[in-house]
This record gives sequence, structure tokens and C-alpha cells, in this order.
Amino acid sequence: MPTKGKPNTFFKGMKSDLEKSMQSKDSYRYAKNARVTSLDGDNVSVQPYPSDRLALTFRGESSFVNGVQTLSYTQAWTQGETVINTIGDVLNEMNYQWPPQYSSLEDLWGPIEIPGEFTQFIAGNDNPVSVTIELVTVDGNTIEITEDITTAYLLTNQMNVPFDVDNLVAGIINESQNGILATATVNGNIGNSQTTTNWVFINTEDSSDYVSSFSVTVTGTGSYSIANQDLMQQGLIASLPPVPVPTGNGIEEIIAYNLALAFQQALVTSIVNALTDYYNTLAQTPINSTVINGAELSPTGLSVFEQVAESIGFSPSQPGIQVLGTYSFSDQLIILAKWPLMGALQAEAGSPIACDMVIKVRQAADGTLNGNGLDGFGDFIPFDELGTLYTIYFTGNLEFTLGKKIKITGSEESGKTRRIYFTDGLFPLKTMNVGLDPILYTPYFNTPEYFNIFAPAVFAPTKVTGFLEGGNLSSKAYSYGFKYKTVDGRTSKLSPLSNPASLPKTSSSTEGPFIKGAKSEESTGKTMTGEIRNLDTRYAKIQLIFVPYENNAPAGPGIIFNEYPVPSVNDNDDENVVFWSHTGTEEPIGEVPLAELNDNQVSWDTCQALETKDNRLFVGNLSNSIESIDTDFRVVSYNKENQPHNVDTGNPHLYNDLLYSTAGVIVNPENQQALPVEQITEAYLGAYVDEYIVENTNFVPMFRYIKGPTNNSALYNGELLGVQQQRGIFGAQSKGFDEPNDDGELEGIRVTFRILSEESSDGTFPIDLDRDSRLIQSSGIKALPPYYNLPAGQNNYYNNYSNPLYNSNYVGYRRGEIYRFGLLFYDKLGAPMFIKPIGDIRMPEHSAEYVTPIYNPTSENGEITGFKHEWPYYYQTARSAKDRGFQNIGDYINKEGVKGCVLYPYFEVKLSSATTSKIGGYSVVRVPRDSINRSIVTSGIFSRAIAYKNDSFGNSELDGKLGNSTFPLWTELRQKQDYRRFNGEGDNASRVYTLDSPDVCSDGDFVYNFSSSDRIKLTESGFCLKQNVRLIDANGETDTEGIQKFLSIDLADHLYNPSDINQNLPAYTLQPKSLNLFSCVVSKDKLNNSPVQFNEQEYETGTWNYKFSDDAQNYYDFEDDGIFQNIIGNDYNNYGFSSQYDLVSNDDNVEKHVGYFTKYYSKRISCYPQYVMRDTTVGTGGEFNDSVGTGVGFNIASQQQALRLPYVNLSNPDAPNSFNINNPNISEFFAFNNSEGLQPGQFFETKIHYAQILNPEQEINSGNIPGNSPSFRNAHHFHELYPPTQTNFDKRQANDQESQNDYFQKANRAYAHNSKTIGIVLEKPGGMPVVRQNLAANNYSEGITRRIGVSKAGGEGNPGGNFSPEVTIASIVRAQSKETMYGGFTEGDFSRNIFQSTGQFRPVVFNFQNPGDAVGQNNVGENGNAVFGGDTYIGYHKLKKTFKPSSGTNGEDESCVLFASMVPLETNFNLELRHGWNYSNNSDSIPRFIEDEYLYNESFDSENNGLAYKTKPIDFEEVNHWPSMIAFSEQKIPGEVDDNYSIFPVNQIKDLDYEKGPITQMFMLSNEMYALQYYGTSRLSINPRVLIQAEDGNAIQAQTGTDNILERYDYISEVYGSQHFHGLAVSDKAAYFYDDDNCKFLRLGRGEKGKFGVMSLGENSFMQNYFNQNKNRTLNDNPLTIRTYTNEALPPSPTYDINKLLIYQGIQEEDLGGVSIGFDPEHSEVLLTTMFSDKGVYLPPETIVFNENLGAFTSFISKAAGHYFNHHGRLYNVYNKYSTNVDDASSLNNGLDEIYMSNGYEEFPNSELDSFPAKFLNFGDVDYYIWEQDTEQQGVLPVYKEPFEIEMVINDAPTESKIFDKIQLSMNSETLEGTRYIYFRKFAFEGSANTAPIIQNDTNILGENYSSIDNLEPGGNRNWYTVRDNLHFAPMRSLNGLEVNQGGKTRGTYATVRMTMGWAIDNEHPSGYDRIKNEKFNIFSAVPFFRASRI
Repeated sequence: MPTKGKPNTFFKGMKSDLEKSMQSKDSYRYAKNARVTSLDGDNVSVQPYPSDRLALTFRGESSFVNGVQTLSYTQAWTQGETVINTIGDVLNEMNYQWPPQYSSLEDLWGPIEIPGEFTQFIAGNDNPVSVTIELVTVDGNTIEITEDITTAYLLTNQMNVPFDVDNLVAGIINESQNGILATATVNGNIGNSQTTTNWVFINTEDSSDYVSSFSVTVTGTGSYSIANQDLMQQGLIASLPPVPVPTGNGIEEIIAYNLALAFQQALVTSIVNALTDYYNTLAQTPINSTVINGAELSPTGLSVFEQVAESIGFSPSQPGIQVLGTYSFSDQLIILAKWPLMGALQAEAGSPIACDMVIKVRQAADGTLNGNGLDGFGDFIPFDELGTLYTIYFTGNLEFTLGKKIKITGSEESGKTRRIYFTDGLFPLKTMNVGLDPILYTPYFNTPEYFNIFAPAVFAPTKVTGFLEGGNLSSKAYSYGFKYKTVDGRTSKLSPLSNPASLPKTSSSTEGPFIKGAKSEESTGKTMTGEIRNLDTRYAKIQLIFVPYENNAPAGPGIIFNEYPVPSVNDNDDENVVFWSHTGTEEPIGEVPLAELNDNQVSWDTCQALETKDNRLFVGNLSNSIESIDTDFRVVSYNKENQPHNVDTGNPHLYNDLLYSTAGVIVNPENQQALPVEQITEAYLGAYVDEYIVENTNFVPMFRYIKGPTNNSALYNGELLGVQQQRGIFGAQSKGFDEPNDDGELEGIRVTFRILSEESSDGTFPIDLDRDSRLIQSSGIKALPPYYNLPAGQNNYYNNYSNPLYNSNYVGYRRGEIYRFGLLFYDKLGAPMFIKPIGDIRMPEHSAEYVTPIYNPTSENGEITGFKHEWPYYYQTARSAKDRGFQNIGDYINKEGVKGCVLYPYFEVKLSSATTSKIGGYSVVRVPRDSINRSIVTSGIFSRAIAYKNDSFGNSELDGKLGNSTFPLWTELRQKQDYRRFNGEGDNASRVYTLDSPDVCSDGDFVYNFSSSDRIKLTESGFCLKQNVRLIDANGETDTEGIQKFLSIDLADHLYNPSDINQNLPAYTLQPKSLNLFSCVVSKDKLNNSPVQFNEQEYETGTWNYKFSDDAQNYYDFEDDGIFQNIIGNDYNNYGFSSQYDLVSNDDNVEKHVGYFTKYYSKRISCYPQYVMRDTTVGTGGEFNDSVGTGVGFNIASQQQALRLPYVNLSNPDAPNSFNINNPNISEFFAFNNSEGLQPGQFFETKIHYAQILNPEQEINSGNIPGNSPSFRNAHHFHELYPPTQTNFDKRQANDQESQNDYFQKANRAYAHNSKTIGIVLEKPGGMPVVRQNLAANNYSEGITRRIGVSKAGGEGNPGGNFSPEVTIASIVRAQSKETMYGGFTEGDFSRNIFQSTGQFRPVVFNFQNPGDAVGQNNVGENGNAVFGGDTYIGYHKLKKTFKPSSGTNGEDESCVLFASMVPLETNFNLELRHGWNYSNNSDSIPRFIEDEYLYNESFDSENNGLAYKTKPIDFEEVNHWPSMIAFSEQKIPGEVDDNYSIFPVNQIKDLDYEKGPITQMFMLSNEMYALQYYGTSRLSINPRVLIQAEDGNAIQAQTGTDNILERYDYISEVYGSQHFHGLAVSDKAAYFYDDDNCKFLRLGRGEKGKFGVMSLGENSFMQNYFNQNKNRTLNDNPLTIRTYTNEALPPSPTYDINKLLIYQGIQEEDLGGVSIGFDPEHSEVLLTTMFSDKGVYLPPETIVFNENLGAFTSFISKAAGHYFNHHGRLYNVYNKYSTNVDDASSLNNGLDEIYMSNGYEEFPNSELDSFPAKFLNFGDVDYYIWEQDTEQQGVLPVYKEPFEIEMVINDAPTESKIFDKIQLSMNSETLEGTRYIYFRKFAFEGSANTAPIIQNDTNILGENYSSIDNLEPGGNRNWYTVRDNLHFAPMRSLNGLEVNQGGKTRGTYATVRMTMGWAIDNEHPSGYDRIKNEKFNIFSAVPFFRASRI
């Protein structure tokens, strides 16, 4: 009797690792296409695996047409022609009233014809515009669609994107539910008249019927506008009568002038507005135009695709749409796909290949996504729930690759905000808001970078242009930039920032001299204005950003303060422009953190992993595509022989004193002897000296020029002051600038120098310092405020540094200084790259000739043909209209007034196509010149101290000390060593000097720590302006008090009404009774004690008084030989004096109001530079009266050679006694006269012995002064200019009580404090230079006829003189070298430098069609780069030298004389925006009691240092991959338009353990984020929370308190991870992934005991051997290439397994296969699909199923999807299906992906199942449920595919030998048919004692097919297979009766049973039942029966 074994209920799943004898009950060893489930009410049972159901297909018949006229050219919508009317007719019809003053224009302008063109349609609620679309198919079907497009038009206007009507129409067709889909590819700019469109139509419902023609008609209302309106407006303005430019000084004139200009502009605007209104009324009523009329289409034959497929990278056998990725939103599914067929059609038409697709579908209740492919069953598809079949949301170029899977995540906020973020790991992370109307994206269909999460950008410079009154900006500096913004809210990186701009506090109507700045916290009441030109039109908007600056540093984050639309560029537009304003009242939109301003850290654009949590986007495994630029841009200079220096060691002459000098003096370092140096070559070529080697008297050519025109000469030809000369052009250039690289292209840089002017390349007017070259602005002879005037400038404001246009855009560079520059490239994202060093550039010196290149206008490479010599002719600080040079006056063409000469470098750049393909632009940047890295410390007026007598009677603070000059406005001539005025001779001589520097006054923190190597460099002269003024007017007087006239005579050169001067000389016209003043008196009204408001308080000012000498008759005798007698004789009445005593009074108590004022202008020194002075203690040194010219010949050229300093004949090299080292008479240039020779040591180097910043009255102790010198005090006494004898003038200054031989007697003195200055002690006493005596004799506008300070002792023939009306401008220069400046010159030194922006930026737009023609590639010639952003301002240093606090009532103690001056200087500070009290910025009385305030807001000189850049470190390794790094975005705010997921602050990064390998996956599980690496699995603690107890005892969540978003990471496993970027499934309980290195299928989640961790499913479920077999195989990471072959390609056969293996082994493509994992939430199953290769041969893919509920593997299945995805609780599969069938391969649908739904089969009451998949084992429309044996062919093997199979083990009593009789299967079916006909077709039994399995099929040896017997028929029991009460009994023995294998019995201690069920290919059961594959069955248990073996 057989023993019944234990039943196997299968619930422990598939376990193949166990020894068969130990196989656990309720498990089995193998299953194929089986499901073990308890979810459908059948308890745990084994079932056949259900088929997929087709959810979405893209099949359909397509047609196309190319080159159709675009619908977006709206002018084609009307048949109306251009309308032409005259201005007169239009204005009359509009009842326009002409202003009376312009009525004459009516006749002028009336006849002008103005054309009006149709430009756009009018859209709105009252004017709807619609399109009617007619589609006709080849079968004659007609579809008509009408749609209102008004909303779309308004939307595009609102979002500022082009109105793409073509794609709008395509979208209307797609949404029409007619089964027709359309795509439109636009060729050209949207809206352009030349643009065409390619159309493709797909009929998704009828594959035999295609669209053969279509038409589009537009109806609505159109409008006209003026054609070429800008040109017309410009023409009208040009024809207006000119407004006279004001000539007066009053602000009223300026305001009137500006108002007249504004009125003219308003007139033109009003007329244009009237014309516009007129044409706007010409509405076309209605538009009814058929724009596309019956365009004929052709079917898309396969031949077209095959012809071009391979050439564009597609396989000829794969034209169909391929799904690359999916993402699920709440109500729709997003599908990313690629359609090769469309790409082929586009390529055939010559259009851009843009065949990537974004498709949107919705899920129906039954889970289907669309109904195509179910022919004949359409009535049963619930289309009403679908809405549309599917929507092609976007078609374009998104950089998709066929077969490359895309990772996607998303964010859903509302119906209009549904963002997806996607990448395939190769293209940059992209994003798209699929909630927006697709028309907003269609303009960017071929701009894939537009969708990058970091939007690439071609930036443009942000320029400040001025300001407006009104607003609330504070007195800070503001730097401006912008970010581009896409239509979906993404923003680009920050653009390069403008240089900081500052605003005045005073109003725009304030006169120029009275302009003031303010403290940073004060409001200016103004609005900043600016512009941005040539914006990137790929973007809809820009966000304007300002960065506030205080104290030369950013004072906070950047603030986004406004948004502006990006204007489009029309056919005729060269550029677009945004005009912006910043009022200070805007509500901030957002912030840009300071860290982002310096975003030079990790810059990534591509990631391999991404996930969202807590409204942030997290990305991992970062990389970028940034490439470095390898070109060396370092520059070299050339010498005159056109030889360059070594680029690595630098210019050896860069720090040479005489680099830019035509002559000079050098000091022999061995003996400290000074020698003159000048090299004059033949024909005066080159003119500039070369390095003089003292030892051998040789010259070494200096490197100072750019490369020259010939091999052996760097000199160009040109005209210099009317004479043909040769000159080199100062500058430098890199090697590649004119030497091709390996690719044959030029790439390099060249730098020369420019002065800002309207003639320069920048085209901006120079700085205005003074409107005219006048000493006195008002009429008369005295100075009244304003002391200068400014002309109206650009933007109706002044052209100086009070104007933000200038202080932002045109700050220059310090002359003679060395700056370090670099070239900064920006990548395509707009991110800065490493600096490419340019090198150290030295700016030209003040007196160097201003020589600039003449470019060949036809050359594209900046060819230079010569040089030009233009204004300002030299590199001087400023130039006055009176500056006529030294030789003559005929060749100078000066600008009006006094102009500041802003110096800047001019960079020409050539870039190769390789470089332009990598960058989006470049900037020239520089290293800041700080207190250490500078050679010029400061500049100012340089003056020599004089000696004051030790006077015991005067009680003066200056008694016995050195002090400042008694008349500090001029240079003293008498500096001879034996003159006691300078403290006598030898060691006693004064060697103390002062430097009146604006830097010292303006900067309270200015510190000067002098160095022993510091020197004084004499840079320029400041010439007092010479002005001719009348002493009397037509009424006989100009002033009521004689002292004003007399003091004016004092300040004149004593020549009146000469007859030999040209009366018409510009700026110099003499009038009767006039004087030539060099300084002037200040009006006594301004010297009175009048209360003033000062620091918000009222103060007494004090009175400026001086009591002239009692003994006036001796000085100013009218009757004898006094000074007046010599000058004007007795004609004092004609000069307005009532008597000779108008000047003085014998009354000791009467004082006069006395104040002096002068203005200087810059005058170059004719020999330059000078680091030496004449030693007054050597020989008979110093200046003395008799040698300074005789008689009236102050400036007689023949006397110049006798002067004491080497400034003679230098500008006249042809003179016989030229200053030439080769001149045998050179010694005469240093003689006192023609008989004296050069004395040894006559000149000394101006090294500083000691220096100290001195406040008023502060002293330099005598111990710091070499020699026998007293102390120096910062103060002075005043006395009259004219002493009784010249000898007495030369003595020390004393009071009037004592007469001795060594001091000046009989002169009252007025003690005064002197302003803050730098006291300087030189090693030796040196005489101050006098440059004015070098003027040519006929230079009347500058020359002096007879010297100032005349003594009557000189007599009529030689009146003598004490002063020259000039001062010396000097700089403190610190010795530097290439080893010390900027830290050194090596590559490592450069890498340590921090560079800052100069504000210059040049966009570069690469031309992919023509790489050599990129925009911005060659910026050479006149198209070079003017680089400002320097650190040097030019302005008037307005110095009140004297003041005196009140000290009682003593008259003499109260005496004080005002000395005030203005001199143009280079300075570190913006002097125009000083505030506080100073004499020049108001019209009040000038306070005597207080020193001028130099209050200054240091924000106003802020440099552009908000962004810092560096060169590449020398040890830097290029890293563009950060595999273990995670970055996370800003937090998304629901409802916010901006996409914060696209903002990744640079500090929001986290590095995981690098040793664990790259991050491959990031995912969420139970609200926690995890990351997979190659060798690790970690939990990321993001915003971790803890539970705390509330007051009511309940637990609430709270943050941990840390500011870190990603606080930490913890490794769950440090062994297991994943090497695959694809292949992850996440359920509610766990995450599943595959570790190929360890051959483990892993689960992250809680185990059986609740422990959270990573577990190996193979090991836990006893299936690991299956995974281990892949140990030496290769698993790629391209799951979409996992192939599924169709039934036709791989049909069932008796050798199916072999055929399948062979077909995969025959695949030739590389890198196929990968891992794909899906989770079926309906059955809690995890599907793992893998496709390996073994030794280069591909293996068939396999899918194994893990049941999450059972915790076991349950089966292998035949489905092998390359992509699984979940959507709304269902699992979908995408198969990569291949066919080798000829008919199928020729179809355009071959390679087409279709989406199938797991478990989705639905029964339909229809018997026609020929093309309908069966319910079980049909995956991707491939039938695997096949096992059939032909009964008519005995002995033929069965035909099979992959039927249902299960194998189990029977091992009851495993130690006993048994004979196994039968197996009992407990089964049921859901239908009667199933119960009757379901049975197993094949059994295989094998006992442990059997040598081979016993196979039993369902046919016997007689060919009888048992399956034809009905299970339920009486007597229908089979001989070997019986069914009773749903129990199937199968004998475990052979039925053929042969003892071939243990007698045909199953024997042993255990046995295996494999059961197979499959059916015929035609779905028929052997009995004839035709739906057998639809029958479900359950196997609940298997029970064995056995008996003990007796063997």
C-alpha cells in the first residue's frame, strides 16, 4: 500500500541552493512563468504568470512636408499692402497742434512720407483671433478644427517669448482627439519672414490612412505701425535747429540749455506718438487669410529613413519611437522618448535634428495609457477617461541618446507647476515645467542647453549710465549684474558685475563745484540708471541684482531688485537693450549670497543620481564638461630692434627708471654720481632712451614696444606734431597674437594704451575738470565761488567722477605704475574658469608721447600700418586748452576747458575656434594694487621748506624752525645755497619738503611707513592758469577797494597791453587796462566773519586779515623809483586808484582782507622721469636771479641752457646744443653759465631719509633731519611779495621789530596753520625745478613776460624775480622688483595672487556651422577691449593750505592770509564726492577758524572685488568629476514661480566616503534618503528631527537645531552597494538593487527580526548559486538595450533554447545589456532582469521574481523589460523588441517601443483572438505559452518556447530508499473549460537512483493524444493521468513498458518532479478548445505517494 507523503504548498518559494535530500518542504527548486500568490482570494497557490496588456503604442501611419511658410510671420496674415501717408496729412487728421516756436517745422516735415506696415494682430477679449485647421487624409477623410489662440498670444507676450504659431497649431491638432498627431520643426527665427517649417503627421488610429494635405486659416483683427520708426525718429531729431551751447558760467544757462534739448525731444516724441496712434487705428477688419493652403504631404517611406539614418547616428532598422524614461505625476505620466524617423526627415530637409520628445498621457481606470493596437475593440476602451490619446508636449533637441536610459525626478505644486529633472548621466541635468503651455518652450526646440538646470548663458556687460532725481538709494556704492531667467523659473549663474557706482547727495541741478557726497547711511534721493545690451535671447527675462559696497568691500549679499523682459531681435535689429533703473524702494525679490558671488568652487552640470526630499533636490556623483584653455597668453615687449624678451623671466626693464623717457638722469650706483642719459639716433628714430651701462658706456635696447612692422625694427611711421617720425608703440603682446598655433589659428593678446576721449575706441568724452581755461569764472579781477565751472555732459549731468556713468565705467590707472593682469574665461554656463596670466604691465609716464596705432580698416587681424599722435599728445594727468606744448602752438588741437586724461590699457584679443567652442565670454582682470603691491605710494604738490629766524620778540611758533613758504602757491626761484631763506649753505641747507596729497587728506586711515628705498619722482608741473582780466570796466571800475586791484597787480607778470601779441589768440585776448594774472585775490566778501552752517550747527568763520607794512612808501613809491613807478608810472587814476595810498594805511590798527587763489593745470616735464634733484650745496649750486633770464626775456630759448636743471632743449633734438650724451658740449647743460662745467655730485638721487604724516602745526624733529637743521613745523608766515631789496628776500623770515643781516626785515607776518601733509626729508638739499622757463618764446597763452616777485633793486632793465607761477607734482615711489611686486613673478607666485574684476566683459558666441566665425572671436583693431576698472581717479585737489583757529583779541595774533588752490591730480579717491566743509563746495564765506574738512565716504572708491579669481595652482590636477559628492538645492517654496531646485549654493555640498566609490543611486525609503555607492549603502540625515514632549505630554517633532541641511551620513553597509546607475526598485517596505561585484541581489529594509540593514536575498532565500554563476561575466549599464525578440524573430521550435542562445550570441553591438528592476505593487513582487555577456558574447536576458510578502524568490519569467516603472499603483514594462522578419523589419514601426501594463489582461466577450494576446505568458506581445507535439509525426521532438514549468523535490524519509508511485496535485480552474481541459503536457521524474529522468509527454507510443479527452467526461480517464475531484494524479513511471531506466520506475531516497504546461501556437487545445491560454489555474499542493523499495 503506497505511503502518502507530506504535501508541498509552495509558500516557501524557490530554493535551488539546498541539497535535494534536504530541500525544505513547501519549497521548490525551479519555476518558470509561475506566480505564487495569496492576493487574489486563492490562498497560497502556484499560477501561470499573467500576460502584459498593451497600455500605450506609438504605431501609426505618418506623412510629412518640408519648407512650408511659417505661420508665425504675422505680417503674412493680411493681404493689405504698406500704407503710406505724409506727416502733414496724418497730423492734420489727428488735429495735432504745433508749438508756436516750431511752427516752421510744419512746412519742413509735412511732406515727409511715413510708411505704415502691418506688424501684428490685436488680441484680447474684444478681439479674439482664431485658427481653422483642415486635415485631409489619403482616403478622403476631412478633419476640421477651429481654435481660439488669443490666450496663447497673450501668454507669450506676458512671458516674453516668441509667438510660435506653428507649434501652437501642432498642439491644437494633438489635443483634438481625432487620432491625428502633428509635429512642427521651425527652420529659422520664429516670426521671421524667411522662416519655414517642416511638418510631420501621424494617424494613430488607422495605420493605412495618412494625412495627405492640410490648410490653416487665420481670422481676427490686425494692426499697423510705423515702419522703421527708430530711423524716422532719428531723422526728425537730426533736422531740428541746433540749440546754442551755453557760453556763460551760470547754472541757469546750463538748465536752460538742457530744457531746450528736452523740449525738442518731447516735440519729436509727441509727433511720433500721434503718427503711431494714427496707424493703430488702421485695423484690418477682419483678417481672414489662409496662410497655408492645401500643403501636400508625402508618406514617410522607409527608404528616406534608411538613406540618412546612419549618417545621423541611427540604426537603419530602428525608425520607431523609443521610450527612454518616465515620471509619474498625480494625474499624468510624462514619457521621454526619441523618434529616429523624425530625425531622418529633419536631416533630409536640412533642418536641425531635433527628434527628442516629451509625451504626456493619463491613466484610465483600467490602467491603459492609450487604446491603439486593440483593433476592433475600440468601443471597450474608456477614451472618455483618457481625455486625449496622448499628447506630444514637446519635440526638439534635448540631447537624448537612443538606448540610453534617463533618470528622472520631479516636483508637483499645482496644475501649472509640474517640473521634471532628468539626465542620462552624459548630458547636463535638465529640467522642464510640463505644467506650462508648451508654446513657451517651442522657441527653444533646438537649444538643448536652454533646459539645463544651470542655464548656460552668453552674458552681456551691465553698464551704469547715470541717475535720476527721486528714489531712495543710500550713499553706498552699488555694483550691478543680472541673472537670466527662463520661462519656467530657472536662473543662470550671476553675470560679471559692473564696477561699483556712486551717487552724489546733491541734486542734479547743483553746480558742479558744489557737488557733495554723503555718509553711507544717508539717502541720496536718487535712482540709478543703466543699460544692458546684446542680451541672450534664449531667455525670457533677466533678474537685476545689486551688490552694496561700503569701505571698499561688499556690504552684504546681492539683492535681486527687479525683473525685465529680454527684448527680441527682429530682422533689422543689430542688438537688443534693456534700460533699467534702481530706485532703492523696490521690494527685494531674493538674495544672492556672498558665497555665490565668489562661486569658484565645485562647478558641476551633470550628475548620476538625483532625488528630492523636504522640498530640495539632491544630486550625487557630480561632474562637469568644463575644459581648460591651454594657450599661453603671457605677453612680452619688444625693443626697437623688434626683439622680445624672455617670457618666463619677464621684462628686465620693467622697473627701469627711464623705460618711457626721452631723456633723463641716472645715478651711478658705485659713486653716486648723476649722469645724463639720452640716445638720439639717426633722424631721431624712436626718441626714447635705452638702458645705459655705466661701466662701458653702452646702451642696451629697452623692451617697451609691441611687435613692429619689420624683422629688425619695432618702429612705425607717423606724424608727430607735423613732422614725419618713427616711433615704437608702447605695449606688449603674446606669442600667439601673430604666430599661428598647431591648428593654424591665431590666439593671443596685445596690449597698448589709450586716453579716454570721444576719439578713442570707447567713444566716451573725457573727464571735465573745468568748462574753460579761466582762472576767474566771474567778471572782474577777484575770485568768487564757484571757482570753476563744468559744462553739461552726458545724460544731462557732468562728465566727471560725481557722475556714476564715470565713477563706475571709466576709472583709470596710475601713470608709471605696474599692474598685473590676467585673462578670465567664462565657460558656457557663465562660470569663471582659472585665470590665464597676461603678466605685469607698466603704464606710461606722464610726459611720454601719446602714440597710438593706426589700423588697417580691412584687416581682420588688427594689422597696424602706422601711428598717430592725437590729443592729449602726452600721457599727462590733464590737459588745458591753454597747453601749447614747449615748441610752438600751431600743431596742438586742444579740447575746450580742462580735461582729465584717464589712462587705461587697451587689450586686443584673438581666440581660436577651439577656445570659442568652450567659452561664453572673457574678462580682463587684475590683481588689486594694495599698500604692499604698489610702486607709487601717493602723489601731490611737492614744495621745499624755508627757514624762519629765531626771533625772541615775535613769540612765533616758527621761530628758529623750518616752515612752509611764505607764498605757497608758487615755486621760489632763488634757491641758491648761500641764500639764508633756505637756511644757509652746506649742512644747514633745507632738505625738508612737503607733499600735499589728496590721498593723505581724504583717507583718515592713510599710513605711510617710509622705506629707505623710497624716492621722490618728479612727474609733472602744475602751471598756474594765465588769464587776462580788465582792471576797469566800461564804467571805469570793477572793485570798490584799491587793494583788490593792487594785489592783482602783485599777481601779474607786469606786461600790459603789449602791441606785439596776437589779439585773436584763442583763450588769450587782451583788453585795455588789463593784466595777465597767474593767481588772483579772493573777494573780500568771502573773507569776512560771517556765520555759516557747519555740521548742522552755526559757526563764526573768523576773518582773513593782514596788516601791510607801515613803510609803504619805500615799497610802492609812485613818485620815485618804486615798483608802481616801474609798472604804471603815475597813471594810477586810470587803474582805478584814487591815490597811491589805496593799498596801505599808516594806521597800525587797520588790516586788509587778504586771500589768494589759483588753479593749476597739468604740464608735462620735457625730460622724464626725474629721480634726481640739483644739490644746492655743491659748487655754486642753486638758482639765482641773474641766471633766470634777463629783461623781459623770462622764456627766451637762448637762455634755457643756463638753467640749473636738465629740462632744456629736450623737445628740440635738432638744436645744436641738444641734450645728447654724444654731444661733446654736454657738460654745458649742467653749468651755471657757459663758462662753468659740470661739478661732481651736482645731482643726487631723491632717496627719502625720513617721512612723516603731519597734521597742522605738527613737527619733524631735528633729529630726523640730516645735517645742521632745525625742526620743521607744518605752518608758515605770510609776507608781501615785493621786498625792498632782493638780497633781503633771500634771508630768513623774521618780524618787523629787528634788523639783522641774516633775516628779512620790515615785513609784517601772519602766522597760519597749514593743512595736513606729508613731511619728507631727503638725504641732501635739492633745488625745485622750474619748467615754465622752457616754453617757446611765442607761447603767449602760457608764457611769462617778466617774473613775479619783482624787486626794485633790479632796475628797469632787470627787475629780477622770486617766483615762477607753477608747482611741482611729485610722487613717492617705492623700489620694487619682479621678485617683490605682487609676491613674485614665478608661476607659483601668480597662482597665489587673487585677481579682481575690472568690469570689462566680452561675450563670445560660438558658431557651430562656421567655427572660425564666432562672435567675439577676434576683438582687435578698433574693436578691441577698453579696460577700465582701475584704482586711479583724476580730479581737482582743492586745497585750503592755511587756517587759524581763534586765539584771542590781539590783532596780530588774529592775522591770517588765505591760500587756496586747485590742482588736477591722480588720486586713490573720488574727490568729486567729498563732503563736509571745504572752501570750494559752497558759496559761503571761507572759514578761517577751521581746517577744510576732507570728509569722505570710502565706499565711493570701492573696487570691483566682490568676485575673486585665481590662476590655476601649479600642482593643480584637473578634476571634473566628484564621484562621492552630494549637492543640494535651495528649498522650494510652494507656489513660487522661481525654480529653487535649480539653485545650488556653493556651500551646500557633502562628500561621502570616497573609498566607497561613486554614488550610483539615491532614493527615498520610509521618508529617509539613502545613497548607494559601489561598495557601500548609507543613510543621509537630512533635516533630522527628534521627538520632544509638549506641555500636554504629547510628542511633537522638532528640528535638531543644526543649520546643516545634510547633517551627516551613516553607512548601513560598508560592503554592499551597486555599481549600476540604473536598476532600483523601492516598495513601501524596502529597496532592491543589484551588486554586480559581489553577485548579490540586495534588499535594504528590515529583516525578520526587525533589524534594519542590507541583506542578500540570494543567500537568505537559498538562491545565491544562481547569482554566483555570473561572477566572471560582464554586466553593462544600458538596461534599455536588453533585447526582446518577437515571435517571428525567435519562433518556437524543438531547439528553441539553442536558437535563443545563438541569436543573442550573434549580436555585434557593444555595451548592450544591464540590470532592470521593477516592483509590482499589486502582487508585492520584485522583478530583476539582467542581460550579461560572457567573454564578449551576449547571453539571453533573464528575469527572476522575488515575492516581498513571502520573502522568497518564486519564479523565473520570460518578460525581460529594459525599463520598469510604476504609475498609480501599477507596474508598466517597456520592451526593446527586435525582429528579423523581413516584413516587420521593413516597417517604419520597427524598433518602436510600446508600453505594457503588468497584470493588465481584461477579458472581452469576443472570440476573435487571432491578434489579441492570451491572458497568460504573453509579454510584450510575445507568446511564450507554447509547448506542442505534432501527433502525426511520431518521434519528432515537441515544439516549444518558454511554457509554464515548476520543479519540486519529494524527500520524505530521506534516508530510506523508495519507489515513487504517483503525485497528486490539488488544482482548480476559474471556469468550466479550465476544469475540463487544463492539464500538464509533460512530466519529468528523476529519483536519486535513476540515471536519467523519466519523461512523459501527453502522447503515447501509438501517437494517441491524451489531452483530447475531457477531464470531466465519463470514462475519460487517461492511462497515466487521471483527474478526480480537482485532484490530478500523475504516475511517476514510464508508460512505454520498457525497462530502460530502473524498469521505468522512479526510485531512490528522493525524487524530483518537473511539470510543464504549454499549448499550441494557434492558442488551440488539442481538443479544439481555442481559449486554453486564457484559462487560469491554481496549484495548491503537491502530495507524493511512495512505497518502500525492496531492493
